[in-house]
Amino acid sequence: MSIKSTEQSQNNPNSYQTQPDINTNKYVVNPETLATILAKYDISNFTYKESLGGIENTTIFVFAKNQNFVLRVYRAGSKTDEQIQTEIDFIYFLRENDFSTPDIFANKDDELLTKVTIDGQEWQFILMEKIYTREIPQNEWVKDQDLLQNMAQTQAKLHLLGAEFAQISLDNDYDTKVAESGVGKTLSTRINQLKETISTDPKINEIISNIESINYEFNPFLPFGYIHDDIDWNNLLIDDNDEIFVIDFGDLRVGPLVSCLGSGLFTAILSAFELGENIQNVAQKYIDFYSEVRELTDEELVQLYKPIVLTLDLFIVTEILLTNTINTKVQSYLKLKNEVLQLVFKQEDISDED
Repeated sequence: MSIKSTEQSQNNPNSYQTQPDINTNKYVVNPETLATILAKYDISNFTYKESLGGIENTTIFVFAKNQNFVLRVYRAGSKTDEQIQTEIDFIYFLRENDFSTPDIFANKDDELLTKVTIDGQEWQFILMEKIYTREIPQNEWVKDQDLLQNMAQTQAKLHLLGAEFAQISLDNDYDTKVAESGVGKTLSTRINQLKETISTDPKINEIISNIESINYEFNPFLPFGYIHDDIDWNNLLIDDNDEIFVIDFGDLRVGPLVSCLGSGLFTAILSAFELGENIQNVAQKYIDFYSEVRELTDEELVQLYKPIVLTLDLFIVTEILLTNTINTKVQSYLKLKNEVLQLVFKQEDISDED
């Protein structure tokens, strides 16, 4: 997803201009409330850069005197304390198993989850280390085959560990529907918003009807585990040694591993599409790289299109909602959606390999 950034000093509040946000109950950044939050960590003098466009939460890069941080503020009412604690536990499980993800800092009360009430609204947040890596530019995904392989196999390792963590701590909260994921819930919300605002346009109504006709339900017997479910170029960083760090586990849930695979594969497909590359070839390379670490079942391959199309539908509805029209970007997404529905996902037979 595209990200728009704003940057300002704590001492210059007038330099910040709020961007329109169609999400509700998201934390809107301003210096005063941010100072209240960071005081919980004894951080006073700082500047910050906000990352806008996340589905659920607000992410803020904080630059203090001696150290830089990443502050994540959860959308109000979106998660219980227990769910966020599971996210924290999973991050530490990954770190204990040599999987690269940022550390989490405790507050002055030696707690990893911090809560602050602002204007009668309670906010939950965590403060993480700022990894000194670079964001992966979108157009690098399909141009650099080593990077594509690294990303696919990082995701496969994440899924193996997610399945292992589920065996240890499964709470019977298993989602069998993609539509119950963060992307799916947001899509449902925005479709309802669209119906309330511009549903008189017959072409838009046709798009909505097509989206609502798709069955996003997964086979409940697919391999499952704890999944990130939002692997894209905003949530992956790479260092000088080509080590990939996964960030932003705000959509963590128990679900089909193939749902999360779809988010990473969507990123590669969208990059290929925008560069004029053959999306079937890129998709197949991604699956081949992934399968070297974790073999996919036939049923997973059959249902892999579902999370990809779901994400595209979210892009389509969001763009219509923001612009009140079927513009060229929407038309481009619709074209890509048709191409994705024609894809054939397969896996090389690796059962006899040594």
